[in-house]
Amino acid sequence: MGTRGLYLAAGSTVPGDYRPRHAAHAAPCPAALAATFDCLHDMGDPLGAARHVRQALKPDGTWLVVEPYAADETAGNMNPVGRVYYSFSTLLCVPNAMSQPGGYSPGAQAGEAAIRQVVTDAGFTRFRRAAETPFNLVYEVRP
Repeated sequence: MGTRGLYLAAGSTVPGDYRPRHAAHAAPCPAALAATFDCLHDMGDPLGAARHVRQALKPDGTWLVVEPYAADETAGNMNPVGRVYYSFSTLLCVPNAMSQPGGYSPGAQAGEAAIRQVVTDAGFTRFRRAAETPFNLVYEVRP
């Protein structure tokens, strides 16, 4: 299937048409790279989204996951950035996730362990923290 066919199969008519779709309804296509930015923790069905990314990637593909910086333990988030992120999460992230089909939320701060659990449950076998800033964690995830 050519590029045009992949776009049409995914419900798009032109390249660059990135309308939001529920992960369960998006057509997989063979991709070398998938990238998500500050969104996996906001999804009502992060496991469904991760499974879809797994199906969409080529066997040697990579999923770049960028998430807000969060420690696995509450004490590790008690800093100026963590406190702001907890307030955002309480008011935006968790209610958003709970309002979507799936009704699951990784919690008020989705640390590395929570993200690792989602992606390994989706069938990925390689997971590593590739980079970090005071505001974000960057993960490399592979089949």
